[in-house]
Amino acid sequence: MRSCFLTLLCVAPLVGTPASAQESLSLAPSSKWVLEYEKERCRIGRFFGEGDERTVLFFEQYAPDSQLRWIVAGKPLKNLRKNSEASWRYGSTGEWTQVSVRGMSLDGYGTALTSDGEIAEERTDRPQPAVEDRARKLGLPSLDPERVDGLTSLEIDAPRIGTIALETGALAPLFRSMNACMNDLVTSWGVDLDRHAKRAVGPRLTNLPLIERILIDQYPDRALRNGEQADLHLRVMVDANGAVTNCVVTNMTVAQSFGDAACTDIRQRAIFEPAIDEEGQPMASFYTTRLRYTMRSGPMYTWPG
Repeated sequence: MRSCFLTLLCVAPLVGTPASAQESLSLAPSSKWVLEYEKERCRIGRFFGEGDERTVLFFEQYAPDSQLRWIVAGKPLKNLRKNSEASWRYGSTGEWTQVSVRGMSLDGYGTALTSDGEIAEERTDRPQPAVEDRARKLGLPSLDPERVDGLTSLEIDAPRIGTIALETGALAPLFRSMNACMNDLVTSWGVDLDRHAKRAVGPRLTNLPLIERILIDQYPDRALRNGEQADLHLRVMVDANGAVTNCVVTNMTVAQSFGDAACTDIRQRAIFEPAIDEEGQPMASFYTTRLRYTMRSGPMYTWPG
């Protein structure tokens, strides 16, 4: 059985209590933060703990967003069970956010947990508010350092592993560094940041159900034979007339059988409404989303380390 989920960037996390009441493990940093300005993403990582407790944490973004995606991997997570529930939070006193354990590993580091398990309840392709709605925030989304001001850790909790606290140090400067990296990344796409400060509505894919069905029906044959699963990030440049001018697929996993066929389908079949600025005028901009190819009984995902 195969399935393809088109997972959009907007997610509504579930808030609740931790999934485990077992022992706690606090890990101090064992390296400095390393910020990577890559061609299609911004990523910052750091090691925690030593020996069998050595754990790696990566924060990353593939497009402007108000949320950071994180991945934690290492031996302390080896007993994570696929399809179970886990929780996470910034700091030691905030509310816990629930995530599902997808069953994944980080290349070179072992079993991993990611914030991608959040439940997608809202969709960014739904009709957008009118430009006249002044409550709508102009510009591109970005991380809010004030949200994590004074917070100095990331905690995860799950059955069979207990609570693991990664003592990250101040998170607000990290958010600012990632914002700077993302500005550079978006500029490399040919995007005018000053112009996009006045963007009111992003491009909208008006025939999303059709595109989803096309992509579902085109799970690569080689990937099926090899039992491969993948998460792909899709970026589409859309001009002021709604025409696709460029499309880029980035494989977020290490699966080898997924090319850029999705872009061919987007170019041939997708229908976009262009982005709109604060004055109601169409403008060139970009559309991003996620493609998740999964098998119901497939192997673990593997993400690049």
